[in-house]
Amino acid sequence: MNKVAIIGPKYAIEAFSLIGWHALPCENVEKTKEQLDILRKSKDYSLVFITESLLEEVKNEAQGLNLIPLPDHFGTHNIARENISKLIKEAIGKSLN
Repeated sequence: MNKVAIIGPKYAIEAFSLIGWHALPCENVEKTKEQLDILRKSKDYSLVFITESLLEEVKNEAQGLNLIPLPDHFGTHNIARENISKLIKEAIGKSLN
């Protein structure tokens, strides 16, 4: 469990394979769900980066994976900010908003 994967449009993620990440190009929701299922079953991946726009579409199927959302050319959906706020609230018992 020491591999890193990245899921997103091919043009946005290809370069990450140069640093040893497993680049999984996904252009639609169905392909993204398939890739998430494969990653979940393999148990070899400690981190999976995914574009926020794809993550927004497959939130329910993303359970059981350590996903790190990345903004894409559509901008940010504030998923990362929401996750950090949630962690802070769990850690200290109140929101910082």
